[in-house]
Amino acid sequence: METQGTGRDVTSTGADSESSGAPADASDESVGRDRPWYLTKRGMTVFCLDAILALVVVAGTTDLASTVLAVVGIDWESAVTVDPFVYLFGVLGALGYVFTALVRNYDRSTGELIKFNVRMLAALPLAASVYLLAELLFGDVPTDEMLAGAAFVAGLYVNQVYERLGALADRLFRSRRS
Repeated sequence: METQGTGRDVTSTGADSESSGAPADASDESVGRDRPWYLTKRGMTVFCLDAILALVVVAGTTDLASTVLAVVGIDWESAVTVDPFVYLFGVLGALGYVFTALVRNYDRSTGELIKFNVRMLAALPLAASVYLLAELLFGDVPTDEMLAGAAFVAGLYVNQVYERLGALADRLFRSRRS
C-alpha cells in the first residue's frame, strides 16, 4: 500500500486501526487483507452462509426436502436426486482423513483440526458431483457399492479429487475451443 505524497511502501500491521480508534474488524476492506478469513467477521459470515447453502442443497437433492415440505402442505420434487448414502460416505471419507491426520501427528494445533474438519463440508458437493458424473458417464453400470466407494474416496482425498475434476474440465473445455 502506498502512502499519499511520500511514494514509499508501507505494510499495514493493524496498528493504524488501533490508533485511529476504529475497531480491528471494521467493514473497511483494507483492515482484513492481512488477516486470515477465519479471523474476520466477514470471512466467518461468508463461510457460515456457504455451509448453510451446502446443507440446503444436500437436503434439496435428497428426499429430505420434499418430506419436510410435505408436512407444511407444499408438494415439491427435486430435478436432481442424489442418494443419501453418497453424502454419508463422502463425510465418512473426510472423517477418515481427519482421524488419519491426527494419528500421524497427534500434536496438531486447533487451527489445523478446524482446517481438517472443513473438509467434511467440502466433501458434500464433491461426493455428489462424483456420483452424478459417474451416473452420467456410466448410466446404470456402477452399483450402489461402487458409487459409495467413489463418494468415500472423494471425501478422503478432497484436494486431489478437486484437482483432477478441474484438470478434466480444462481438457474438456480446451478441446471444444480448438
